[in-house]
Amino acid sequence: MSLVARSKRYSVLLADDDEEDAFTVRRGFTKSDLDFEFTHLSDGEELLAYLEELENRSDDSNLSAAADGDSGLLQPDLILLDINMPRMNGFEVLDRMRSNPKLAVIPVVILTSSNNDADVSVCYSLGARSYFVKPLTLSEMAAFVESIANYWFRSCRLPTKTM
Repeated sequence: MSLVARSKRYSVLLADDDEEDAFTVRRGFTKSDLDFEFTHLSDGEELLAYLEELENRSDDSNLSAAADGDSGLLQPDLILLDINMPRMNGFEVLDRMRSNPKLAVIPVVILTSSNNDADVSVCYSLGARSYFVKPLTLSEMAAFVESIANYWFRSCRLPTKTM
């Protein structure tokens, strides 16, 4: 199977309280030959606030302004989510997203330090599309980001934007 780059700008949101991990993930996406808009949010509350603002703009028919970059908000094509965060953890985020039809279709990939079988099961039951334990080295993280980009943005067909 041949992987063909698409001429599209992809939006990736990362919700993770670890600044070093966020930097490494962002760096991995910027090294890709695909065009990414990368947004880092430090916890689940920030992520849901971002998505709520985006949904409100959509409800107000201002999505075209968001798409043009006027608001700085883009509907994510993919969300990378840590589960161990302050204020609101990843389980709560998944549960809230699942209860909203517009948010439930956005693919969520768990990227966390937890290798606990119970955490894996809960995340999948709440709608996560994949579950990855964070790589420990910079080169492992770069390989992870490359595989995520290839899978989600070259191989998969993503849902149509809902907001």
